[in-house]
Amino acid sequence: MEQWRIGSAFCRTKLEFRFFVTFELAADKLSLMIGALRIGWVSVWLTMCIAPAFAQQTQEQAFQRLAEYVVSQFYGLQESLVPTPSAGPGCDYSAPGRTHAIVMGAADAGTMKPRMLGGSENSAALVEATLTHIGVAPDRISTLTGQQATRDGLTKALTTLRQNVNCTDTVFLYLTAVMTSTRLLTQQLYGSDEPRDWIEEGADTNATLRAISAASPFILFNITDDRPNDLLSAQALTDIVTDLRNRSAHVTLVLDTAFAGLFDLQERQARRDPRALWSASLSETLPQIMLNSGAGAFSLHYTADAFSYAAQWQLPKGAPDARVYSVFAYKLAAALYADEAPTTASIAREIKKLRFGERTAEYENHQIESTDPGAPIFAELGVVFPAPPEPAPEQPPLTDVIRILSPTPSRSAAPLDTPVLEIKGQVVWPEQTMIVLVDRAQALSRPDGTFSHEIELEPGLNSIEIVALTRDNQQHRKVLEFTFEGDAQALTGTGQRYAILIANQNYGASSGMPSLTTPFADIDAIGEELTGRFGFRTEADLPDGGLLPLVLRDASRSEIETLLFRMSQIAGEKDTVLIYYGGHGIYEQMTDTAFWVPSDAVAGVPPTYLSASSISEALLRLQAGNVLVVSDSCYSGALMRAAPTDGPGADEDRLRALQRLADKRSRVLITSGANEPVADQGGDGHSVFARAFLNGLRQSERDVFSARELFDRDILPFVVGRSGQEPQYRPIARSGHEGGDVVFVAQGG
Repeated sequence: MEQWRIGSAFCRTKLEFRFFVTFELAADKLSLMIGALRIGWVSVWLTMCIAPAFAQQTQEQAFQRLAEYVVSQFYGLQESLVPTPSAGPGCDYSAPGRTHAIVMGAADAGTMKPRMLGGSENSAALVEATLTHIGVAPDRISTLTGQQATRDGLTKALTTLRQNVNCTDTVFLYLTAVMTSTRLLTQQLYGSDEPRDWIEEGADTNATLRAISAASPFILFNITDDRPNDLLSAQALTDIVTDLRNRSAHVTLVLDTAFAGLFDLQERQARRDPRALWSASLSETLPQIMLNSGAGAFSLHYTADAFSYAAQWQLPKGAPDARVYSVFAYKLAAALYADEAPTTASIAREIKKLRFGERTAEYENHQIESTDPGAPIFAELGVVFPAPPEPAPEQPPLTDVIRILSPTPSRSAAPLDTPVLEIKGQVVWPEQTMIVLVDRAQALSRPDGTFSHEIELEPGLNSIEIVALTRDNQQHRKVLEFTFEGDAQALTGTGQRYAILIANQNYGASSGMPSLTTPFADIDAIGEELTGRFGFRTEADLPDGGLLPLVLRDASRSEIETLLFRMSQIAGEKDTVLIYYGGHGIYEQMTDTAFWVPSDAVAGVPPTYLSASSISEALLRLQAGNVLVVSDSCYSGALMRAAPTDGPGADEDRLRALQRLADKRSRVLITSGANEPVADQGGDGHSVFARAFLNGLRQSERDVFSARELFDRDILPFVVGRSGQEPQYRPIARSGHEGGDVVFVAQGG
C-alpha cells in the first residue's frame, strides 16, 4: 500500500492549465519523471502507472527521483552563503563602533505563486533612507533590489561586510521577499491542490529530502536567466548570522515576509550554542557553523509570526500613482526615526504604539526577540542627525516643513483647559506627502499636505509628535507640547506606585555572614514614609482578588526572585516600582560581579547569591514605566556599571523638566557606596544611608522632586559627611533605561 500511495502521487489523469510529464528512454525501459511542458491553454496529467519500470519502483526510488528533480528545479535548497568560517580581519577594541547594513528587497517569486511581491523595492528604499538619516554611513549600506537582489548580489555584499566588520561594530540586515516552504514547493511541482507535503514525508527515508526539510523554509531571490527559482534557506540565513556573531558583532535581523516565524531563527541560533551542543547533535543533519564563546548579541524582528501574512498598503491611499510599502517597514522606519538610541526593547515598544486601524490590525502579529534587548542596534550612538536634504534649486528654502495651523504655536507648553484637542497643519515639501502620523496614529491627510487629527490629552505635560513621510522616503518631524491640568499632582500619573522592601537582617552560620542590626527598622520607616506621604503601595492586587505582600524579611533567593517575577506580571507601563534592599552584599573579583546575599546563602557558593545579572533580568521583565532600585549593601556600587546621568537643568522650568523625566522610561540605581564595605549603623537607629534616604523623603519644603535630586541634595552630602562611603546614582546598563527618572510627589503636593 505504501508503494502504491507514493506512485499514485506521480500518476494522475485530469485536465488543467499545465501539466508536468516528460519521458526518458533508459536501458530500453520507459520510465516517468516529473518535468514541465505547456500545450496551448490546456494541459494534461498523464497516467503511466502501467509502465513496468514505474509500477515496480520502490518507495525509496520514488523519493530519490523526487529529490533529484527538486534539486534541479530549485537552487539554493542546501547551499550556504558562508562557504568557510573565518575569524575576520581581527579585533580592535580601540576602534570606534560602526554599523554595517544590508537591505534587500526581492520582488520576483520565479514560477511560484504569487508571482510578484509589490512594494519590496519601496520598502527597501525607505529603510535605506532611514538608516542614512540616523547616522549610518552610506558607504556601509548595501541596498539590493532589482538585478542585485539575487544570490550573487547578496554573496558579494556579505563578502565585503565580512572583510570589514570589527568586534566593536553592529550589523543590521533587512530582508523582504516572498517566502516558500516544502509544502509550497510540493504544490508547485504536483499542482496547487496537492494535499500532502511529499518532500517532508520523504525526509524520513531520503537523505537529500531530509536535508532540504531541515534547511526550510526559504525566501526567494529575484530571478536570473539561469536561475528561475533561487532560494535562501533558513539554515543558510542562520549561517550568515552565526558567522557575523562569531566576529563579536551585534547582529539585528529584520525578516519582512509572510509567516516569518516559521524560520525559527532564534531556535536555530540556540542550537549553534556550544552549551546546547549535545541536544543539537541529535537533531541537526547538515554541517553547521557553531557560535564561539565571544559571540555577539542577536536581535530578531519578524514582521509576522508563524501563522500570519505580512501586510502591505498603498501610500497615499487612493492616489493613482500610490506606492506600495510593507506596513512593518514603515513602522520600523518610524520607530527608528523617533528613537535617538534604539535598542531592540525600545524599538519594540515604539512599534507597539503605532496604530493604523482595523484594516491592518489582523496582519500586525509582529514577533521581536533578542539575546540582549538592551544592547544598541546601531554603533553610532550620540551622532548628530543630518538635516533633511536641501530642496531643489528652484524651490525656496524650507525652514518649517510641518506647519501648525491650529492651535496657535507657542514657544512654551501651551496650557489647555479641555482634554480634547484638534491639531491642524500642513506639510510643505517639494515631494508629495504619503502619510502623516500624529501621536503615533494615522491622521486624516490630503494631497496638498494638509492634515488634521483629534487627540485626547492626559493630565500634565503632553508631548505630541507629528511625523510625515514624503515621496522621496524622507521623514519630517515636529514635537508640540501642551499642559492639561499641569500642576504638580499631575506628575503622579494614572498608574500605581509600588514599593518592594527587602530587609535581610539575620543570617545563619552557613552564610558566613554576621547578622545586622538595622535593616528591619530601615524598611519599616521607609515604608511608612513612602506609603503615607507619597502614595506607594506595599501590596499588589492579584487577578483572583487576593493581595501580594511586597515586604520581605530575611528573604531567601527564591523568595526574592519569585516576588520580582510576580511583579513583572502585575506592573504595567504607567506604573512605578521602587525596590529597596537592605542586607549584606559581596563582590567576586574573579568575575567582577556584585551580589546581594539572601538569608539562605552558603558561604563561598556564588550560585546561592543573587547576582547583578539576575537583577538585570528581573528588571527587563518588569513592564513598569519607571523603576528605582535602592541598594543599601556592601559593594552595591558594582551591581550595575554605566555612566552617570544628569538631572533637570537649573535653567529649565522645573515642573516641565520633571514631567519629561517621569514620561521617559527609567531604570535607575542608587547605592549606599561604591565598590566598598558600608556601615550598618551610624544613623540614629538606622544605617547612615537609610537615614539620609529618610531625611530626603521627609523634607517638607519640597513636595515634588526626582530621584536624582534626592540623591544630590540629601543622600550624597549626608553619607559622605558622616562615613567613608561614596553613594552612587546611575542608570542601570542594558535594562531598558531611556533617560527618565522616578519622580516623588507628595500626596496633595
